[in-house]
Amino acid sequence: MNDSTAEAARIAPVRRVLGTAARRTLVATVRRATVSQRAWPDVLVIGAQRAGTTSLWRWLTQHPAFVAPVLGMKGVHYFDLEAHRPPAWYRAHFPLRATLARIDGRTGEASPYYLFHPRVPGQAAAALPRSTRFVAVLRDPVARAISHYHHMRDEGHRAAADARGGARRRTRAAGRCRGTAAT
Repeated sequence: MNDSTAEAARIAPVRRVLGTAARRTLVATVRRATVSQRAWPDVLVIGAQRAGTTSLWRWLTQHPAFVAPVLGMKGVHYFDLEAHRPPAWYRAHFPLRATLARIDGRTGEASPYYLFHPRVPGQAAAALPRSTRFVAVLRDPVARAISHYHHMRDEGHRAAADARGGARRRTRAAGRCRGTAAT
């Protein structure tokens, strides 16, 4: 049983008594109180959207010696979206060092945008241990763009569906401007 599963089992009786908001507050309070006993991440998965970061994250979390952050979340997003918070807030999301030592385990997070955010390298270098590894997941840019287009179209985003038609209209308009017919 990994740390997230064990934690879920410990708070199961609390679920029956407390509402969702109160339960979240209680769990957050306990995690903050034990922050000095918590691990720093061993690995951060970064990369482009539609490049495979979620697949890699799922494979990592299936390994018995890998413990995901609190409640199995994929990304804490501390260095991009939550950088205004103190380092203790970030560390509170990770399992206890004793838990990792017992199973000779590792922990980490996957926040793909860390690869592109301009402040992340400096903030991460200042906050994380030097032993933390960054795994960058990259993909052929054309294949990634096509996958992103299909993903957006499947999600119902109109702009993605119009992209192909808009490119055709611009091509035809450019042809008319030059006095030639473009198809």
